[in-house]
Amino acid sequence: MKLNGFFKLHLILTIGCFLLACVAFTDVRMYFSGKTIDFNTAEVADLTDKALIEGDIDFVYGPFATLETSEKRFGVTTSTSETPYYIVTYTGGKAYAVFSTTDEEMISKLNALADEWYEYLTNDDIEKGDFPEGDIPFKGKLWDQPSHKDYKPIYDDTIEDLVYVGADETEFAPLMIVEGEIGKEQLAVFFISAAIALIGIILFVIRFVKWLKNRKISEY
Repeated sequence: MKLNGFFKLHLILTIGCFLLACVAFTDVRMYFSGKTIDFNTAEVADLTDKALIEGDIDFVYGPFATLETSEKRFGVTTSTSETPYYIVTYTGGKAYAVFSTTDEEMISKLNALADEWYEYLTNDDIEKGDFPEGDIPFKGKLWDQPSHKDYKPIYDDTIEDLVYVGADETEFAPLMIVEGEIGKEQLAVFFISAAIALIGIILFVIRFVKWLKNRKISEY
């Protein structure tokens, strides 16, 4: 079966939409599961499976790392973005989690609270027990931490720093919080991509069946 230009484009589009739908599937599944973890009552055991999560942040440390990602088209970098990573918890928290966001307003709030906590922990003139007031609300999802080779050593050093000032090493969650509410855009991406991929697969099957029939006829 020869592939002409139009059919190659059709095949590439189908594969691309199928992969895009696969990527968005986990978000959509979490959205329709109806399960949302309350961060302010969560323990480490509650933060081991991917799920939606929301709550208020009362403690911030960091950013302890910033990772740069690049978007390329035809091998050429078209844009770059930086994502900061923090350690967060809540008042009386029994779980610490890595928290990432690209929202400028959220970053500003996190940095301000992190500065207040740094001052509290390092300034002996501040009365201990007079904690900085946080209450930064968020919505997001639990996700895998970055696999970048430089991330893990920095993360381990950060845990050591926090354990030194009183954190419990067993209270750090294996998954991280990615800030951002899953909404109509993600759902639209999934359903549109899935629909295009399905139509593409059906058209491919029809074309393939016709090719087989024509081949059999030509053999007689």
